[in-house]
Amino acid sequence: MNQEILQMAFAIHNNPGVYALLLGSGISRSAEIPTGWEIVQILTRRIAVASGENPVQDSIEWYRNFFGKEPRYDDLLQEIAPKPSERNAMLRKYFDKPPTPAHKAIAQLIKSGYIRVVVTTNFDRLLENALKEIGIEPDVISTDSMLIGSRPLQHSSIVIHKLHGDYRDDNFKNIAGELKEYTEPWNKQLSRIFDEYGLIVCGWSGDWDIALQTALYEAKSRRYSIFWSFYPQLSDSSNKLIKHREARSIGPIEADSLFVELQRMIEALQQFDHAHPLSAKVAVERTKKLLSDDRQIELEELVRFEVGQAYNTLISPEFYDQIQSQPNLEEVLKNCFDACEVALNMLMTMCWYGKPNQSELLKYALRQWVQKPQPQIQHSLSGLLLIYVAGIAALYRNNWFYLSAIFCNNKMWADEERFDKRPEKKWDVFDLICIRTVGRYSTQEQGLGKLIQELITPMLQAYIPSTKDIESNFDLFEALIAVIRLHQIDYSSFPQIAVMFHDSHRSLGFILEFWANGGRQGADWEPLKAGLFDGDPEKLRKALALHREHVNSPSRMYKHYIDAYNQIPT
Repeated sequence: MNQEILQMAFAIHNNPGVYALLLGSGISRSAEIPTGWEIVQILTRRIAVASGENPVQDSIEWYRNFFGKEPRYDDLLQEIAPKPSERNAMLRKYFDKPPTPAHKAIAQLIKSGYIRVVVTTNFDRLLENALKEIGIEPDVISTDSMLIGSRPLQHSSIVIHKLHGDYRDDNFKNIAGELKEYTEPWNKQLSRIFDEYGLIVCGWSGDWDIALQTALYEAKSRRYSIFWSFYPQLSDSSNKLIKHREARSIGPIEADSLFVELQRMIEALQQFDHAHPLSAKVAVERTKKLLSDDRQIELEELVRFEVGQAYNTLISPEFYDQIQSQPNLEEVLKNCFDACEVALNMLMTMCWYGKPNQSELLKYALRQWVQKPQPQIQHSLSGLLLIYVAGIAALYRNNWFYLSAIFCNNKMWADEERFDKRPEKKWDVFDLICIRTVGRYSTQEQGLGKLIQELITPMLQAYIPSTKDIESNFDLFEALIAVIRLHQIDYSSFPQIAVMFHDSHRSLGFILEFWANGGRQGADWEPLKAGLFDGDPEKLRKALALHREHVNSPSRMYKHYIDAYNQIPT
C-alpha cells in the first residue's frame, strides 16, 4: 500500500499542478456528511411522517406513489422549508461539519501548488472551509452560469468544480435522470480537464453518475497517470473504468489515511530536494537509464519536474532582479543557462537517444520556457537556449522528429494576448537572434548567436567532441531557422531573419549540401517526411527562393550565398 502511495507522491511532486482531484462522497464520510441520495431519503421520510405514513420502509417509493413524480431536491426543500432562512437552518445540521483530515491535507497540497483543479460530486463545503482556514479563497464553480463566466484554469491557483451543485444553491443534482447527462459547458470543461490533467480519484464509486462515467470513457488522452483509491472495495463500474483508462488502483484505504500519508510523503520529497538538488551529470545519467529501460511515465515525470523547477526560477522576482543587475547580455544569458542547466542537459540527451514519440516532452518544455510570464523580452532567452541545444543535437543525430517538434509546434509561442499587437512588432522568440537590442542590451558587438554558441559548446562537446562539427551544425541550424521561418511567416517587413547567421560562410559547403539533398530527394527527404516545410518539396523550394531574394537585396553583400544557392537542384 505504501509503495502505491509513494508512486503517486512522486508523480504529483515531479509534476506540480498537473494532477487534478476527482472526489466523491467517500471523502466526507468521516465527517458524517450524507450523500445526495441519503438527503433525499431523509427529506421524503420527513414528508411521509408529516403525512401520517409512519413508518415507511421505502420513503422514496412512497413519495413517487403518493405524489406521482420523482422526488427532486429543490421540490422537497420547497415543501418542507419554503423560506431561505428555514432551508439554511435545516441543511446546516447535515452539511456544516468541520473539515476532515483528508480535506486539511488536500488544502496543504493546494497551498504548496501541487493541486490546482478539483472536480467533485459533493455538495458540502468542507474543502472550501479547509482552504479558508489557511488563508486561501478558492474559485468555486457550481452552476452553468458560473462556469461560462469563469476564468481560464491556468489563471487560477485553485478551482473547485462542484458538478452536482452546492447544498445552498437549492438545485443540486441527485436523481438518476439528473445524473444521466451534463450540459454542454460542463461536458467541454470535463473533456479539457481529463485531457490535460492526470487524475487522483477518491471516494467515488462511479455507480450512479452516468454523465461523469461517460466523460471519463470518452477522454482519449493517456499522457498522465490516473490513481484510483477505493474503500472498502471497488464497484463493477469502477473496475471497468480503471481497466478502460489504464488507471492504478490503490486500496482498500480510507480517504483520511490516503491524503494524510500522501501529504506527508510529498512534504518529505520537498525537503529532500532542497537538501539534494539534482546535478546536471546525475540528471543525464538518470535520463539515459529511463530511456534505455523504456520507462516512459517516470521519464515524463522527471523531465516535467526539472522543466517546472527551471520555469519557477525564471518567473521569480529574485531572478528578474538578478538579470536586471547584470552589466551585459552575456551575463544575462549565463544566468538563464544556470537556471535551466539540469533540464537543458536532460532534453539534449533525449534529442540524442529519444524515440520520435518522446518529442512531445521537448514541445512541453518549449511551451513552458518560451512563454513570457513578464513583459520583458529577456524571459525568452532560456527558450532560445533550449531551441539551440536541442536543435543542434537533433540535427547532428538526424533526429528529424525533434526538429519538427521545435519548428512545427503551434503552441510554442507566448500567449497571443501578451504580444504587441502593432503590425511592425510581430516578433517571436526566433527574432531575438537578429534584432539589435535585447531589453536594454545591445547585440551589435558580437551578436546573440555568437554568445549562445560560446555558452552551449561545452555542453554539446559531451556528445559532439569535434569543435569543427559543432560549428558546422551550429551554422546549419541557424540557416535552417532562417529558411523555415521564411516559410512560416511573411517577413517582408523584417527580412533580417533571412541573413542572421553570424559566421555561416565558414560552413557554406556543409549548408548547401544539406539543401542540395533536399532538392535531389524531394518528398523522400527525411526532414520533409518528419513534417518540416509541411512535408511539401514545393514549399521548400519557395522558402529557399525567398531566402535568396533577401540575401540578394542591394543592401547586403552576400554574393557567395547567391552563387552557391543557385547550384541547389530544383
